[in-house]
Amino acid sequence: MEKQLSPEKAEKFCIIYAMYQIEKLTKFSNLFHAISTTREGNMSYNFGDLKKVNENMQKFLVTCKVDGNRCSTIRLVHGTRIVEVKKPANIYDPDSLVDADAMITRVRRLFLLIKTADCLPIMLFDPKVQAVGLVHAGWKGTENEITVKTVLDMKKYYGTKPSHLVVGIGPGIRKASYEFDKDTEKFSTNSRVWEKYISRKGDNYLVDLFKYNIDQLVHTGVKENNIIDCKIDTAKDKRFFSHYRDVRTSDGDRGRFVTVVGLK
Repeated sequence: MEKQLSPEKAEKFCIIYAMYQIEKLTKFSNLFHAISTTREGNMSYNFGDLKKVNENMQKFLVTCKVDGNRCSTIRLVHGTRIVEVKKPANIYDPDSLVDADAMITRVRRLFLLIKTADCLPIMLFDPKVQAVGLVHAGWKGTENEITVKTVLDMKKYYGTKPSHLVVGIGPGIRKASYEFDKDTEKFSTNSRVWEKYISRKGDNYLVDLFKYNIDQLVHTGVKENNIIDCKIDTAKDKRFFSHYRDVRTSDGDRGRFVTVVGLK
């Protein structure tokens, strides 16, 4: 067990080999999940060449004992499309990927994978019907309730009851860091839905993506006690890539980290 260094008393992470996991999720024997860090390297083609990025992904998945040929991923576009995954995709060929921002499956040993660096990677697990989902929730997806829509798709396709879901929210940018020097247009265009999740800090504004998604989940019927917030702030915790930190400072690496989840 590695000591948690987050300044926000983050949910304890355990380390097995080189992969990071949210400890409470490891108690489910049929669920696998892992999160890469800067130590495993950049996982985005936007910040590295194809060969190096694929090498990083391959090494990470081998470390996790996950077969890369049993994985599926998507091209994230900050929309609300949800894909039901029934077979693997070529995760090493970016041109072959479909545009979407969430995936669901109940196929065993088929692993869902997304790449983030501040947006929230949200893992959904239904232990009753044995199904999983993986959501990319940035501010656009959050505003358009991508996580809620994914829950409803799991209900539609698999008979999932929201009250049965266990949700793990991986590393993302926290309210204390998500700061803007004015009420930016992207939030003010729909100020009513953001009103509860934007706070003033002097002349600046702080945005709470975590709280907004948690409230949406609870409103959908997910039990609050079943929502596990890792409390990792990517803007502050240098173990994880952060777009916000990267564009505002010269400190840290540029890239994305991977979240992978699936049924064993």
